[in-house]
Order: sequence, then structure tokens, then C-alpha cells
Amino acid sequence: MARKGIFHQLRMVLLIAVGGVFLLWLGMAGAVPSRSASSASLWRSGGPYEPDHTPITPTVVHDVEASVNYAADHTLFAATRAGIFRSTGGGAAWEIVLPLPAGGATHFSHVRLSSTFGVDGIVVAAAANSATNTGALYHSIDGGDTWLPLTTFTETVRALVLSPDFATDHSLFVVTGAGNEVRKSTDGGLTWQAYRFVAEDEYNASNLAISPDYANDHTLFATGFGPVRQSTDGGVTWSPLDTYGVTYGLALSPVFATDRSVWASYRFIESPGDGTPENSVMRSFDGGASWLPTASGLPGVYEPFVRVLGVSPGYATDTTLFAGLSGQLLAAPYHALMRSYDRGASWVDLGPPPGDPDILDIAVTATAAEGVVAHVATTQGVWHYHAPCEQRVVNAGFEYDSGWHFPVTARAAGYSTENKHTGTRSARAGIRTVDANVFAYSSMQQTVTIPSDAISVTLTFWWSPYSGEGDLPPDVIPTDSEVQAAADEV
Repeated sequence: MARKGIFHQLRMVLLIAVGGVFLLWLGMAGAVPSRSASSASLWRSGGPYEPDHTPITPTVVHDVEASVNYAADHTLFAATRAGIFRSTGGGAAWEIVLPLPAGGATHFSHVRLSSTFGVDGIVVAAAANSATNTGALYHSIDGGDTWLPLTTFTETVRALVLSPDFATDHSLFVVTGAGNEVRKSTDGGLTWQAYRFVAEDEYNASNLAISPDYANDHTLFATGFGPVRQSTDGGVTWSPLDTYGVTYGLALSPVFATDRSVWASYRFIESPGDGTPENSVMRSFDGGASWLPTASGLPGVYEPFVRVLGVSPGYATDTTLFAGLSGQLLAAPYHALMRSYDRGASWVDLGPPPGDPDILDIAVTATAAEGVVAHVATTQGVWHYHAPCEQRVVNAGFEYDSGWHFPVTARAAGYSTENKHTGTRSARAGIRTVDANVFAYSSMQQTVTIPSDAISVTLTFWWSPYSGEGDLPPDVIPTDSEVQAAADEV
């Protein structure tokens, strides 16, 4: 069924005690939904692995980058603790193409491909020596087959971007050391000029993003210890934008020239106490002039927090972004991948990669053959998330205080920690104790938008009924078909 540019809406009203997780699978054109699909089955990994290591051990991957011609060449690069790896099979297998250089380098922190990689084969990688806090750049002009040193720094590299027109303007930018200035080169990395983010103050920049239309707008964005900062003169001067801080993840629309869309994640050091989420993703659709915060589906707490963001190269049509959760100091580790289908307005929890490794970076590909795939750099290799169907329920496990509406009734439904299927919470409807055995009605609702080209919809949920009358006889307990029939009537 062809997409007609319109949407249908489904409202689910639940009249039962819910004990866990909702899954609303949308079968899209060319996909077959599975009732038995699990989060773990949607992840795959083929490494990269530590070389010459027994037992086979996935290496720590700090950065992952996809070729702009991924649909044809299926090429990925990974900057790791063991070197630079390349995959020409979409991550099914990896080969090390640049081992750690002699001289004490401890890891590679970044890898970037030119926007014309399929033609010029240009790759730039940053190596770091944690013992001496020094860094170096290496480059390849044959797709990673051979490498040459490009430049050295007396500080480690914190961020690296190439101009979209690198093949012609030879411009690239790095943030080094304490992150208080950006270094710019217009001759391919031979010479550099430094420009401060904040005059006579610290910024500790951790991320850079460059406009896809840089040749015309000369625009860059940076995140760090404070609000997002923007440059419209090629990195020479920087201005603070009206965002919260401290800021972390950063992503620009691939069609930024026309839609002016940019996203950044933030985390408060101290909560303002006015109900504003402690961490979330901010959205701007006017090039950074104004921002909209959102926490629908996101934890909204100090930890886990959104560290990294990734945007689909097909964003103009699929409106998809991904976010990676990080954090392990104040709460049990939960490094989930989140997906937004609506330009960042709401987010769906896709769960963590198997083993719950920390997420350090996300690269996104979108092809006719594979659909949208998130390639996730973690502390245990690169994991690839691809679902044959789309999970559309926000906060499906009831773990956060968002996504669901609980109508005000005499015995209103709500979130609960008394019983759960997975995670730490569930949603409760009805009355829980015998001493409160009075007439009651309660429900929970969520409006889910279903694309007009969906070929099927499957709603799955776990429920745990309770009764003060003791165990119900078998002939009273509803069968699966009766439950499905009741759901069909909602």
C-alpha cells in the first residue's frame, strides 16, 4: 500500500491490571511481523574483536561511521581500543586496517569519512595516548587500505568533523584538550588555526556537528559545559543558543538547508525543581533560534541520560532519530537505544544491546533492502539494531512518567512497583486490596499514530489479574481468544 501522506490513529483503553510491557508491532511494506519477536533477536553483532585475544573478546568501540554509499558498498568504519576496523558487509565481519601506531597510542577515538567517499576514498582517524594526553590524525585516500600520519597534537582529540565539501575545500575541525577552542584547517590538516568557544572562560566542548550546507551557510554547532553554541562564520566566532546545559549529544538533519532541524541532549547538574526533566532532547526547527524540549518516552532523570544522538539519512521521509542512554553512577546500568518516529517529539524504548554495554556512538543507515538500521558503538563491539516491524508504543514498559494518560476516576489507574513483568514498574488498573473492595473503574490510554502504509498491526501485552475471591476457576478465566475478541472491540 503506497503512503498517502495521511495517518490513522488508534486509542487503546485498557480495563485490566497490566503487569509489564506493551508491544505494538506495525508491519510495514515488505516486512512480516512476528508475535514472538524479542528485543534480543533484533540485535546482531559480528565484532570487531580484540586481535590475537583468547577467548574472543569484543573490543571497546569509541566511534562508528557509515559510508554515504552504504546502500551499495555496505561499508562501516569503527574507531576502537585496538585500532581502526573496516567492514564491507554491514558489520557482519570486520578487518583491522590501521593497528595502534607505535609510540604508545592507547586507542582511536574518532573516524570520519568524506561525503564523497565512494569516489575519493578519504578517511580521517584520530588516535590518542592517554598516558601522555597527546593525539594524532591519520588519513587514507584509498578507502582505508593504506594510511599516512597527518598531524600531531599536544592534546587528545575530543571531537572531529570534516567539511561536507572536504574534497574541494579541504576543511576539517577538531576539538582537543580541555575543549575550550576549536582547531580549524583549510589545507587538509597540514596547518591549523585555533578559535575559542567562549572568550576568557571554559566550555569543555565534547561534540561538534557541521551543517550539510556548510559551503553556503558556514554553520557549525558544539555541545559542552553549557548551552549549545553556534558558529555561522566557519568556526571563527561562537554564540550561545537558548538551550539548557550541560549539553551532550548533537545531530543535524541531512536536509538542514531546507528544514533547519537540529537536536541536542542536555543534563542538569542540579534540577531546577520546576518539573523540567533533568535530562532530555531539545529540538530546533529554525536553525537553533528557538528550542522545544521533550521527554515523552525518555527517562527524564539524571541517570540514565541521553549521551549520543543519531539521525537517519532518510530523515526527510522517515523522520527517524535514535538516542543512546548512558550512566552507571547513581542507578543500575541501563544503556537502552531509543527511537523517535516523529522528529524527536516522542521516543520508544528499544532496549539495550545484549549484555547492556555502554553506548558511545550511533551511526544510522537507511536502505530499501534493510530499512533503517542503527549501528551502535559500545564497550562490547558494534551492535546493529534492525526490526522488521516498528514498535510504536511510547514508554511501553511503564518505566518512566510519560507517554500514558490516566483519566481521573474514583480509583484512578497509575504506575506501580508492586508487580512487574520486566524492569522495575508496571501499570495498575482497578483495586489492589480486599479492604478497598468497592465499585471502581480505571483505565489508561495512549494515542498511537499508525502510518497509512502499515500492512498489519499486532498488539501484545502481559497482564496479571488479581481477585479478592481467591483463585478463579478455569471456566471463569478468559481464554486467549476471548481476550483478543475483547481487545478487538476497544
